[in-house]
Amino acid sequence: FFEIIYELKHLESLIIPSCELTSIPNGISRLKHLKLLNLHSNFIKSFPEEVYSLVNLESLNLDNNLIDSVPETIWKLQKLKNLELQDNELESLPFEITQLPPECRIDLRDNDLLPSVHKQVAEIIDQTTPGSIPRIVGIERPLPTTSNGESSDQIIPLEALLEELFAAAWMPPQNF
Repeated sequence: FFEIIYELKHLESLIIPSCELTSIPNGISRLKHLKLLNLHSNFIKSFPEEVYSLVNLESLNLDNNLIDSVPETIWKLQKLKNLELQDNELESLPFEITQLPPECRIDLRDNDLLPSVHKQVAEIIDQTTPGSIPRIVGIERPLPTTSNGESSDQIIPLEALLEELFAAAWMPPQNF
């Protein structure tokens, strides 16, 4: 089946949901013009290196799979605008995920990310200029410490903080 697909040299979109795939098919790197790869709702466990040769890839949907880690080489997908990893088995993230293009939206909702990952990503965002890293959805940050120095166990969605930050950073044009 995939050998026939790989003969479509100028294919730009490949959508194969709910087919019980356990890995991204070998040979996918032959689809040099691929912009959208959607393999949601399968049983894929890891990212294969072949994905990084898809230099035109703009959207990668691996929602609802069994992926437990994102490789450090994720930064190689420099045209990526959308990375869907919702409802996987992610527990941690590499720092390199923040090196994806700033216009990229990364959806990490419904994973089992460790609290330390939420804190790590929040700290990275705190140390960067708004708009210089990808928009990451599904990360929560601990509330600041209380007035008596105790940390709060409550969390707030990072998306809400980012929206506030971007709204505050945006200045309307001045009328002259």
